[in-house]
Amino acid sequence: MSFKPISLIAGIALITCVAQAKAASVDTLSNPTYSGNLQNGYDGYSDGTSSTSGSTVNFTGQNISLSYSGAGSASTNTIISFAAPALSISGSTNGPAAYSQGNPSLTYQFEVIGPSGSVPIFVSAAGTASGTGIVYYDELSALLSISGGSIGGTGGNPYAGIFENTAGPGSWTLNGTYQFQANTIYTVTLSVNGGSSVGLGESGSYSASVDPTFEITDPDYANLYSLDFSPGIENVATTPLPSSWTMMSSAFAFFAGLVLFRRKSVATA
Repeated sequence: MSFKPISLIAGIALITCVAQAKAASVDTLSNPTYSGNLQNGYDGYSDGTSSTSGSTVNFTGQNISLSYSGAGSASTNTIISFAAPALSISGSTNGPAAYSQGNPSLTYQFEVIGPSGSVPIFVSAAGTASGTGIVYYDELSALLSISGGSIGGTGGNPYAGIFENTAGPGSWTLNGTYQFQANTIYTVTLSVNGGSSVGLGESGSYSASVDPTFEITDPDYANLYSLDFSPGIENVATTPLPSSWTMMSSAFAFFAGLVLFRRKSVATA
């Protein structure tokens, strides 16, 4: 067999190995899961016995808006807004007898794709929950949870996960670089909660939101790794991974070198 066919076979074999490695390196991440609902309506009383009527819509990954107007000037307006990966709720309630409440949550997965090792990921997130007037203040919350594998802090200490929650009215921010393990599936949960129930002459309004993002900011790592997310979640990888491009470039360079070497050998023969 001549040198040229050998070089061609070697180049094809190397590219095939790269493609197989790429396919094997990406796990199938679960679809996002949604839970909770949005509800509002009229809460009346007769002879000391409570009677409630209204509407309930389950959160299944879509924007939801509910409005109600009833007895007297009773009214509610509640909204769940979902733009992956941000989740928020807001509502307002006016008496004499009305209620509104929502507790949507979203859970999805992500993975750092590339060679085995620890990878610095910049995590940026903000959570806020607030209310005015007659509100279920103890139920207001904006929660973020990241779990599933070892997570290293800036000081090198490992965490079992990342957890932030207002647990009432308040706010929090998260801006830092954490060490995530490559080829390990992590689970992210977002949850917001708010509600209000008012009587005659009363009113209340509330809002809560959480919006995490993940980014490989170190260029040395960005050339080797990428982030893969559950279907429908922002930043789902749709192009060959950076590490795969690097390996394929090496394969083509190897093949081109063999061909160039063959040409030089023929020219000097």
